[in-house]
Amino acid sequence: MKSTTTRRIKTALLFAALAFVSLAQAREKPRMIITTDGEVDDRSSMIRALMYSSDYDIVGIVEVNSRFQRNGHSKENWLEEELNRYEAVRPNLIVHKQGFPTAAYLRSVCRVGNENINDLFVAPPNMATKNTAGEQLIIKTLLDNDPRPVHVPSWGGANTTASALWRLKSSGQYTAAQFKYAVSRIRIYCNWYQDGGGSWIENNIPEAYLNEAFRWEFVWDYKSVGPRSVSPAEVQAYMTNAWLTTNVKTGHGVLGAYYPQTYVSEGDTQAFLHLIDNGLESDVDYTLGGWGGRSAFDDRSHPNHMTDTGIKDDGNANKMYWRWIPAVQNDFAARMNWCVKPTFAGANHPPEARVVGPLKRNVAAGSTVFLDASPTSDPDGNALTYHWWQYADADSVAANVAIHNNTSVNTANFVVPNEPGKQIHIILEVTDNGTPKLTRYQRIIFTIGNGSSSSSSSSSSSSSSSSSSSSSSSSSSSSSSSSGGSSGSGIANGTFKIVNRLSHLALDAQAKAVTDGTPIIQWTYLGGSNQRWTLQNRGGNEYSVIGVASGKALDVTGRNAANGTNVELWTYLGQTNQRWTFTPTSGGNYRITPVHAPNSALEVEGASAAPGGLVQIWAYTGATHQQWSVAAP
Repeated sequence: MKSTTTRRIKTALLFAALAFVSLAQAREKPRMIITTDGEVDDRSSMIRALMYSSDYDIVGIVEVNSRFQRNGHSKENWLEEELNRYEAVRPNLIVHKQGFPTAAYLRSVCRVGNENINDLFVAPPNMATKNTAGEQLIIKTLLDNDPRPVHVPSWGGANTTASALWRLKSSGQYTAAQFKYAVSRIRIYCNWYQDGGGSWIENNIPEAYLNEAFRWEFVWDYKSVGPRSVSPAEVQAYMTNAWLTTNVKTGHGVLGAYYPQTYVSEGDTQAFLHLIDNGLESDVDYTLGGWGGRSAFDDRSHPNHMTDTGIKDDGNANKMYWRWIPAVQNDFAARMNWCVKPTFAGANHPPEARVVGPLKRNVAAGSTVFLDASPTSDPDGNALTYHWWQYADADSVAANVAIHNNTSVNTANFVVPNEPGKQIHIILEVTDNGTPKLTRYQRIIFTIGNGSSSSSSSSSSSSSSSSSSSSSSSSSSSSSSSSGGSSGSGIANGTFKIVNRLSHLALDAQAKAVTDGTPIIQWTYLGGSNQRWTLQNRGGNEYSVIGVASGKALDVTGRNAANGTNVELWTYLGQTNQRWTFTPTSGGNYRITPVHAPNSALEVEGASAAPGGLVQIWAYTGATHQQWSVAAP
């Protein structure tokens, strides 16, 4: 009887653990509008983009021009021919993965934008060609009711995107609220500025999330192989004519046969690689780093502009791109195999990397953290190898974290450095032994608190998934009796006032308003219900923060992860921009971080100490205006 009861308990815990793992790692498909100037490398990138269209929702393909392709190429039928050939291989693709859109749907979202050579460096509204079908599609998408951000990779010029943003902001056709909503959702990735549009957006629409990428040059462009390439020889081997002929152009179906280049020189591919479902989740924040490179916010006067020119990976200015190429190219080769393999068993598929416990965790300085990838599996039954590593250039700790047993499934571990308020990014890299070898990842972000808890409460157990889940999920309850130094937040569910450490002013819903979109400010604490907030642990020490007066949630506008994004009230939907982690710093204060933007923190704009100062998010630096006390009202 005791044995049966024990088995039932263990089984229940196991199911709870598996549910916890699944919940922690659900993914929301990104949305994308591709803008392309139709250059030969764009045509190669488009083939790859179609081969991954199961991983994101393509809501538009807009043909534009650039200073390199001054008249554009919409009058040619290259895109139509690629869609026809995609249509021919799609029946095989959907055998291997669901979610590939029909060619008919993709044709329905194709548009032409501004290809007027005379408008290349003309600012809106002075362009001769305006309000194009491509511009209208961008506007319509940014204003629709789908809450997901809209990624707009600029494979050519950005003039059509710039004109759309001008029309939303200044034409008089749209309200200020509509512009604010639209611009909060756009994510622009420019491969250089290829016309005047990118710089115009940077200087005139500072609210727009704008990535200006450079370091992909000599890695992904026409200089990807040969003496001018900056990639190591073993990486260049994946970009050669021999590799391309073997893995794409010959024996891989009609779409691969249409690939127009003789070696891999896709100067636009990196602009959408962040959106591929590989486990790195860099689509939510380009500063995290992933297959599409890594960028950083570079100028407080342009708070949403980021670039890669001032950063390095392991001391190398281009490694944030080339380090991923072997995995990226093997993955592309596998997808091309799918085109000609009518059965699932006939091809290789990526492993499903999974970890026990949440992907964002609070840990105590000095504690030992165990890492457990035991839920990982492979759909083809292939043998798997594991590699845990610190992405040191993407995180904020000064220490180089030594991971012991870093090739183990479930006994890898590290000691948390004594750097309260900083973050450690640990990457799980899982590779199968199929042909070709395929790799998937998980990124765990550890935020360091003060060192007053045991290692058992700050780590996932290496013994079993059930005990790991138990220790992880119990951290919030065990830490509620603490004074704030535990690996969890130290905050029990309840109602509190939240006071800025620098200004000693309280978090406040402006003018006691209770509607969606109400700005959050700081104000002298008067005890009003608009200054009281109910915290509820939603699992994994992620809290909703609900205004007592409004019943609405503390929300980062538009799920934008960019520096300077405002915080407002909004109906609680359970989204990651409405869930917050509370990490103890010192003196009873906390860093408050939105789950969707793990490198950022809640702060008062401009470090203001005056009543009325706007509350926003910004990359965490440890400054006192980014710390808050949480106390009984």
